[in-house]
Amino acid sequence: MMRRAMENTLETSLGDAQQAVLWVGASEDAHEGKAAFLERRPPKFIGH
Repeated sequence: MMRRAMENTLETSLGDAQQAVLWVGASEDAHEGKAAFLERRPPKFIGH
């Protein structure tokens, strides 16, 4: 994504970044990270 950003327009790069955030934000680890933060405990990531 970083290499493509140098060759793409700002709009395309922002779209790529938005897709990455949506993809990562839907992971089990993302949910665990948010829950751990709110519960003030260490996260238990599983790699998904």
